[in-house]
Amino acid sequence: MSQFEFYEEGASANAETVVLLPGVDCGAYLFREAVPLFLPAYKVVLFNNPGIEGVPVPPLLNVEKIADQVIAGLKKHGLKKCHLFGHSMGGYVAQTVALKEPELVDKLVLVSTSLGGAQTIRDAERVVGELKGGYTELLDYSKKGYRKRISYCTGEVFYQKHKKEFDAFVDFYYEHRSPRKLTAQHFICAAKFSLWGEVQRIQHATLVMHGDEDHLIDMQGGQDIAAYLADARFLQMKGVGHFPMAELKDFYVPIKKFLSGEDVGVKVVHKVPRHKAFSAMQHNLSVLGSVFKGMTK
Repeated sequence: MSQFEFYEEGASANAETVVLLPGVDCGAYLFREAVPLFLPAYKVVLFNNPGIEGVPVPPLLNVEKIADQVIAGLKKHGLKKCHLFGHSMGGYVAQTVALKEPELVDKLVLVSTSLGGAQTIRDAERVVGELKGGYTELLDYSKKGYRKRISYCTGEVFYQKHKKEFDAFVDFYYEHRSPRKLTAQHFICAAKFSLWGEVQRIQHATLVMHGDEDHLIDMQGGQDIAAYLADARFLQMKGVGHFPMAELKDFYVPIKKFLSGEDVGVKVVHKVPRHKAFSAMQHNLSVLGSVFKGMTK
């Protein structure tokens, strides 16, 4: 049982460090194949979310508690400045770490994620409308259910034209499946997150990447982050869904370019979040609660 995995083979003592933070129901396993792509130019740290690989789940799990675990672990291992990569809920964690401990963070890479809040409300309502069984349909733990989940979460090109790779990812994801209760805990944890009205305080250079066929978190969520952050660039991934690391062969190439100082994506005009939308999000949390009701049964 370990919440962190450290990879330093061949890297120099002063090499920069990249920390990869996974999303709902995922752990370090999602990124292990990427480690050789970063070594030896970077040291690599992989993170296991609470409940993954036997990591304890704190009571009343929320994103802030996960961020605190990340901060404590990195400090414990003497890491003073890191690049943070966050996918989906891992993007929520990365944003929270950057706000809580800005000196610990160098650059941010936010993938398939959002500000939470009002965007999560819109995403939840869309998912319920698109799937007959709503979120409970995403919690079907049969092999057939996992296949349907991955086909919903990835782009059409991936599951229709790259069948071999798609089947391999389904098998991989199914092999690492979590208990139903943990998946529900993670979904609810992500649903409670919001940085509306706060995210603009993040000053770090950030690359936001989002697929235009992401059915879990609409691309508007990624575009909003890029617009509200003080220093962000946006890279649209065409024909890609929620798991670009599986869907795109060269997914990590632009990330490495960005971390090395190259311009990647499009510089977005900065704007200030509309606080009325945040108030609406708070008012409608009860709606979101009903969406997830019964997921832990």
